[in-house]
Amino acid sequence: MRTKKPTVLEEIITGLDYFRFSLFEAVCTTYRYAENSLNAIYPNERVTLPSFIRFGSWIGGDRDGNPYVLPETTIMAALLASRLILAEYIRRCRACQDILTHSVLICKVSPELLDSLVTDTEMIQHIPALQFSSAMYEHVSFCSFLCKTHCSALLVSISGTHSFSLLFDIEYNLDEIPGLDPKKDAYVNEEEFLKDLRFIDTSLRSNGDAQLADSKLKDLVRLAETFGFYCCSLDVRQESTIHSQATDEILRLLGLVENYSSLSETERMKLLTETVATPPPFDKIEALLPSMSEATKQVVDLYFACADIMDTVSRKSIASYVISMTRVASHVMEVLFLGWFCCKDLLVKKASGDWVARLVVAPLFETIPDLENMPQALHSLLNNNTYKEILLASGGVQEVMLGYSDSCKDGGITASAYNLYKAQCVIQQLTKDAGVNSCIFHGRGGTVGRGAGPTHESILSQPPGSVDGKIKFTEQGEVITYRYGNAQTAAYELTVRKRQKSPTHNILFLSCTYQFQLYFAIMEELAMAAEKHYRELTDETEGFYDYFYEATVVNEISLINIGSRPARRKAGVRDKSSLRAIPWVFGWAQSRHTIPAWYGVGTGMVQYTKENPERIQELQQMYTDWPFFRNFLSNVRMSLFKASMEIAQEYARLCGNRITQKLVYDLVAQEYFLTRGQLLMISQQNRLLSDNERLERSFDTRRKYLDPLNHLQIILLGRQRDITASDTSKALWEKPLLRTIKAIASNMRNTG
Repeated sequence: MRTKKPTVLEEIITGLDYFRFSLFEAVCTTYRYAENSLNAIYPNERVTLPSFIRFGSWIGGDRDGNPYVLPETTIMAALLASRLILAEYIRRCRACQDILTHSVLICKVSPELLDSLVTDTEMIQHIPALQFSSAMYEHVSFCSFLCKTHCSALLVSISGTHSFSLLFDIEYNLDEIPGLDPKKDAYVNEEEFLKDLRFIDTSLRSNGDAQLADSKLKDLVRLAETFGFYCCSLDVRQESTIHSQATDEILRLLGLVENYSSLSETERMKLLTETVATPPPFDKIEALLPSMSEATKQVVDLYFACADIMDTVSRKSIASYVISMTRVASHVMEVLFLGWFCCKDLLVKKASGDWVARLVVAPLFETIPDLENMPQALHSLLNNNTYKEILLASGGVQEVMLGYSDSCKDGGITASAYNLYKAQCVIQQLTKDAGVNSCIFHGRGGTVGRGAGPTHESILSQPPGSVDGKIKFTEQGEVITYRYGNAQTAAYELTVRKRQKSPTHNILFLSCTYQFQLYFAIMEELAMAAEKHYRELTDETEGFYDYFYEATVVNEISLINIGSRPARRKAGVRDKSSLRAIPWVFGWAQSRHTIPAWYGVGTGMVQYTKENPERIQELQQMYTDWPFFRNFLSNVRMSLFKASMEIAQEYARLCGNRITQKLVYDLVAQEYFLTRGQLLMISQQNRLLSDNERLERSFDTRRKYLDPLNHLQIILLGRQRDITASDTSKALWEKPLLRTIKAIASNMRNTG
C-alpha cells in the first residue's frame, strides 16, 4: 500500500524494472524455444529466427490528462531506458569474456576480427583500461575485443548524459574510464555495436565453435537486435485539442491566419498542407517563443525534446506521436505542422523536393462517434498528396491506434467490439487503396471492458489481413505484473501459443462474400440494439451516476495511490464524460457488477432472434465459424462468471436513494440473467466456463476469499461514509478499506 501517489519518475523506474528483472532474459528464452521447436521439425536445417519482437512504453511520454508529464520528463524516460540497456550490454560483455578465452596460439581466429583489433590500436593507446587489457589478453583476441566493445558501449551512456547535463543530472552507477572520449570513441549507433559482436560470432562459427557462439554471445546479439541503444521505444501521446490551440496561436504569431479555429475543416487542411510544404521559419522561432502562452510553449518544448532524444539516444527511441480524441484529418496535420514549425529536422521539405520526416503520427480513435468518423478522416489524409509524401518519407506505414476503453464506456461492449472490428477492415482497405502499409495499434487494458482477454485468441480473431505480419498492442495495469513479473511467465506470455484446434477452417468462410456480408449484417443489428439498451441505462436512467458513485468504491480509488494521473477529468461532476475509463471499469469490477463487459449483449440477441429458431441457429453458426464473434462471446462469458448479482445487491444498498437503488439494480440484474441465458444457448454449453475448466477452477478457488472480502468492503464503506461519525473514527477505517480494494483487485485479476 503506497502512502502517497507515485511520481512519474517512480512510474518510469518501475516500468523499466520489468526489463531488468524478467524481459531481457525472457526474450532470449523465447527465441531459443522457438528455434529449438523449428529445428526439431526441420532437423536438416539450422533455423535462426530474425529478431522481430519490439518493446515500447508511454510511461513518461503519455501526457493526455496528466499534468505531471513535462518535456524534461520524456527526456528522462528515454535516457533512463538507454542507461538500463547499456548497463545490461556491459554486464553481458564481461560474462562473454569469461567463456571466450581462446588464445590465438592454439585456436583459429578470423582475419577480419584480428584486422579490426589492429585498427583499434589508436583507441587502445590512450585508454589505460584497454592498455591493461591489451597486455593481459595479448593472445586472447576475443577478450581483448570484448573489452573494447563494452568500453565503447559505456561511452554511449556517458555521451548521452553530457548532452542533457543542463536539464538534469542522472547519477550513473557506471564509472567513467580515464582516457575515454565520448565524441570520438563511442559507438555512433547500435549497428556498430552489432557489427563488432557479429565479428566474434562469425569467427567462432567459421572455426568450428558454433556451439559456443550459440550460448551467451547469441543472447547478447539477440538483445542488441531487439533493444538497440534505446531499450524500448517511447510513444508520446497528447489530446487533439491541445494541438489545435497551439496551432491557432502559432499561426496567428506567424501572421498566416488570424483565427484558425473559425476555419472549416477543408480550409484548415488546405492551410496546413500549403504551410508545411514551405521552408520552416528558422529565423523566427527564437523570437516568437517569448510571445507564446505557457501551454503552447510546453507543446513546442516537447517537439524539441523528441528531436534531441532521437539525435542523442537513437532514431528508434521515439516510436509514435499518438493523438488521442482524433476526430478529423486536420488533427493529424496539426501535429505535422507543429513538427515543421519546431524544425530540428522533424519535418522539412528540402529544396530538391525530398522530405525529411522523423515524426510517425498515429491518430487514436476512441469513442463510438470517432470510430464512425474514422473512414472519412483517414480517407482525407491518404488522398492528400503532401501527407502521403510525408508518410512515405517516415517509413510508409500508416499507424492507427484504436481505443477500447472509451468506446466501451461510451456505447457498450457490443457496439465497441463491432465498431473496432469494422474500423480494422476499413483501415486495411483504405491503406491498400492508397498504396501504403498499415499497422493497427490496439489500446487494450486489463479488463474485457477495455479490450482484454487471452492475447493469442485476440490476435486470431482480428479481421483477415489486418495483422499483415505485425501487430502492436498495450499491456497495462496489473496485467504487467501477472504476465511479466518473472522471466518464466514472461517467456510463456511472449511465446506464440497454438490452439489445439487450428483456426484455419474458421477463417475460410470469409472468402465467401455472401457469408461475410450476412454475418456483418447480423452483427450490425446486434450492436445497434445493444448500444441502444446500454445508453438507456447509462444516459437516460435517472440517478444512474448517483448509484455508480454510491454503490461502488470509485470515490475511494483515488486514495489508493495507484498512479500519478488524476482519476477524473472534472472534479465534482457526476456524468460519463468526467470519468476516465479505468475508474469506470474498476468501480464496477470491485462491486461485482462488471457492467462494462456485458451489459446490452443479451438484449441485443433477444431483439435479433425474437425467439425464432432459425435466427438462433444463425448465431450458433456464427459462434462456430467466426473467430471474432467466438472470442467476443468467450470474453463476455468470463466477465459474467466473475460477476455476482447477490453481492452487487449488497453494494446497491449503499445507495442513499432507495428508488434509485431498486431501479438501477433491477435493470442490471434483469440484463445479467437475460445475457447469461442467451450466451449459454448460443454457445450450447451448460456452464459459462465449461470450455475453460482451468479458469473455472481457479476462480472458484479465489471466490472463497473474494466473497468475504466484498462483504468486508461493504461494511467498511458504510463506516467510512457515515456522516455521523467523527473524522478520527473515519480515519480508523480508511486503511482497512483500501486493503480490501487491493485484495479484491488481486482476486478479480483483471480489474482495469
